[in-house]
Amino acid sequence: MKPKVIWPKVVDFVLEELIISQKELAEYCGVTQQCVSNWKISRRAPGSVARRKLFECLKQNGIRLSLFYDEDYPKVNADPGLDELRDIYMSLPYSSRETLLEFARFAARKESKGS
Repeated sequence: MKPKVIWPKVVDFVLEELIISQKELAEYCGVTQQCVSNWKISRRAPGSVARRKLFECLKQNGIRLSLFYDEDYPKVNADPGLDELRDIYMSLPYSSRETLLEFARFAARKESKGS
């Protein structure tokens, strides 16, 4: 089960915590102010480029994307590295996700043979 990011929460957090306007966030993400407004009220979700920009913004401020997952998604508190890996995975475009999974599978096989 993939986590679902609650984008209105991400947008609210960025606007409030970084004390920027919707227009400033729109310029940073390369979209219109109306797009940001639509994200904020759940009318639309950010596109892949804007999602990466929002992820970068959170990362630069030390905030994990996993804080904004749907409540139904199980939280992983035991291993913060797993949360970080999940955040990285979710920030990638779909085409790059499979490449990351292939690498992880390769690394796991190599590790199991070496043990």
